[in-house]
Amino acid sequence: MMRTRISIVTAAFGLALAQAAVGAASAQTDDSNMEDQKCYRAFNNGDYESAIYHCGRAITYNRDEEWAFVERCNAYSAIGKYNDAASDCTQAIMLDSRDENAYAGRCHAYGGMANYSAALPDCNQAVAMNARNARAFMERCAIHNGMGDFASALADCNQAIALDPKNDSAYIDRGIAYDGAKDYAHAIADYSQVLRAQPKNESVYFDRGRAFAHSGQYAQAIADYSEAITLNPKDPDNYNGRCYANAIVGQLQAALADCNQSLQLRPNDANTLDSRGFTYLKLGQFDSAIADYSAALRINPKIATSLYGRGMAELKKGDKSAARPDLEAAKAMQPDIAGVMAALGVS
Repeated sequence: MMRTRISIVTAAFGLALAQAAVGAASAQTDDSNMEDQKCYRAFNNGDYESAIYHCGRAITYNRDEEWAFVERCNAYSAIGKYNDAASDCTQAIMLDSRDENAYAGRCHAYGGMANYSAALPDCNQAVAMNARNARAFMERCAIHNGMGDFASALADCNQAIALDPKNDSAYIDRGIAYDGAKDYAHAIADYSQVLRAQPKNESVYFDRGRAFAHSGQYAQAIADYSEAITLNPKDPDNYNGRCYANAIVGQLQAALADCNQSLQLRPNDANTLDSRGFTYLKLGQFDSAIADYSAALRINPKIATSLYGRGMAELKKGDKSAARPDLEAAKAMQPDIAGVMAALGVS
């Protein structure tokens, strides 16, 4: 009898454990779903750190929560943590290889790392899985931009906009593609459309300022760079853009102040050193120009304008032996460099 009683008790205890396990699993599922919703709301509100936290909690409750990995991947990308983003989207793909959004998310993360050879197959996969996924086309547009394939970028961004005409990011990426293709009027039109919907978007003012500068509309470029600086006075690119535009139109002291501010925010930036070298060259301060151009070339020896500018500064100092190899190297790198620089007032 004692054995039988033990068996009955054991069976009852086993049933209780099973019921408790079901209850615990149900509670964990509820907790995971709750954290999923918190992650989703935080992401949509632009609170990416909170999104990462809540998605992490959802994953803690349920390691098979593929959606939480995708959303955390997107949140990591939004704050520039692209390695973490790629890792999460890879985990999502391992859990569900049919989710095109996981591939699109990993494409974006690889693009943020400028690893375009890894990004493009993921974007291609996302498009192949769902030809109605506007985000997949938009991400692939951005990757083509990064690769300098602006014709392919335009085709993809056009498709993204056809699928989702209210997607401002697709207009921004298409603006970049138009700018790269030297279709500045259409680039400016796309950026202007975004700014009508987002009048406080600092980065789009910068993008439109660059397109205005590329098209020779320097007053408008300076105005846009100034607006970008007002909205975000901590971004060195905004000051560098305005420095170069000011230098082109001969506002050289204003240009110098902007380049100095940019370098204070981000020292040893090759592009800004090139801009300041250009400013010193136009000021006739040739030793300072040579110093800045040389510093830029030590960081990035592929800047044709720095080679040409240094050569011109050396030439104006009367040092033809030093000038000749710089000018020849610049022309080999960019055959039209002399005409480009002459149009900017350096000849």
